[in-house]
Amino acid sequence: MNGYFNVKRKITSFIVTICNMYLFRGVCAYATTNSPVYGVSDISKYNTLPFMLTFTIVIFVVAYLAFTYTGLGSRLKAIGAGETAARFAGIRVDRTKMLIYMTAGCITGLAAFINSVKVGSVTSTAGNQLETQIMIALVLGGMPVNGGAKVRFYNIILGVMTYKVLSSGLVMLMIPTQLQQLILGIIFLIEVALFSDRKTGMIVK
Repeated sequence: MNGYFNVKRKITSFIVTICNMYLFRGVCAYATTNSPVYGVSDISKYNTLPFMLTFTIVIFVVAYLAFTYTGLGSRLKAIGAGETAARFAGIRVDRTKMLIYMTAGCITGLAAFINSVKVGSVTSTAGNQLETQIMIALVLGGMPVNGGAKVRFYNIILGVMTYKVLSSGLVMLMIPTQLQQLILGIIFLIEVALFSDRKTGMIVK
């Protein structure tokens, strides 16, 4: 759906993804109004460290190889650096973007499965604020918001690890949840203010 509305209907990707996020959150809230939707009885057997670790490593390795050593990764960097220039270079921009939207949907589905394995059910609040946490992690890792040639795969790992250390540290300090969100928001603003390239709108380090 995101790919169709962005590629075929030419609606800005940010608007499309935000609208669909709220749409499906509404569907989830409607489906879980009376009570959470519980998984099958033996779903908890997958909630083990070896399974979670193996799952995560496989996803990271496949994504790293595809992004670093395939033509797809080069095309993605070219599109991020300049979509119009990529078209003139002969890159099938619409086809590539549709493929990436489909891949992102599949990975999101896998992440939702992992979350349901950990929790054992699906609730109306499942996944809330994850998009904000992801944005903060990317900025902390130095990921250019608009993509482009400056994107490095280690930005993702560095950002996620930094965010988890920071958030876990706030929990260990027994700081109230509301104050934790305030602190993370301030850090996010400082990062954007210090490392944003105001000429291009990109986050650089």
